Amino acid sequence: RIRDLYDAMTVLAGFGLLAAAFIAPEETLREFPARLAFWGLGGYALLGLEMFGLWLVLTAGNRPLYHYRLIAVAAWIGFYWGVWMRWQPELRGFFPAVDLLTMFAIVGGFALLSLILYAIFLRTGKSIQPESLKLSLTEWLFLALPFALLFLYHALQNRYPLGALAFVVAMLVVCWSILWFRREDQGKTLLDEHIPPTPLNPLWIALASAVFVGATLFSYSLPLVGFGEFHQLWLMEIGFFALGILWLPLVAVVIAMRGIDYLLRSGQAS
Repeated sequence: RIRDLYDAMTVLAGFGLLAAAFIAPEETLREFPARLAFWGLGGYALLGLEMFGLWLVLTAGNRPLYHYRLIAVAAWIGFYWGVWMRWQPELRGFFPAVDLLTMFAIVGGFALLSLILYAIFLRTGKSIQPESLKLSLTEWLFLALPFALLFLYHALQNRYPLGALAFVVAMLVVCWSILWFRREDQGKTLLDEHIPPTPLNPLWIALASAVFVGATLFSYSLPLVGFGEFHQLWLMEIGFFALGILWLPLVAVVIAMRGIDYLLRSGQAS
């Protein structure tokens, strides 16, 4: 039962750690802890937060604050994506260079698939309630099976540094513990205003798409702005790394401060 954004960030931290452990761990767990912070909590967790935030916007209906955030995030993601796809292959060599046409063809394919699934969800999700989304024990076991097989595959390929793997497991336990101690069987959840879903006006989807494309074209066409190693790609990478380092401490501090505030208020009330 996720109550607010900080609970969601705890879940998404776990998502980032799992992604780092199961998607090319020979890269993400190498040079520990720098790459884990960059890829796991800086890259994958941020990607998860963007996807979850987009889902919240698409199911919140006519809420102006969400609309403005959608446009701002579309501009930010478009700018970052253009910088990443333009300069990452040339300066870092993590993947081959991709031209603009191929980039937008791939994005267009994913966007079309997402819109189809979104339309299906809007038609079939009218009777869904938040409580019905909680997994049963059997569903958890089915979910764990592919992860176990993938872990075994990577382990047999000797892709898991012992220290990095132990850290990932420890952080997953921390995330689970935060959620466990904050659990409530009753009360509002973050999904109450999003399930059953209320569709977003298609004009806002079109506007956000146009802003994303424009920001991508702008940043992709920019030359390197800076000097030496200090340029827009470097700033982007530093941002990912800083986010990875600060993600869980920020969540822990906010939750702790809220808990202290609640105890103080309860003491004053009594």
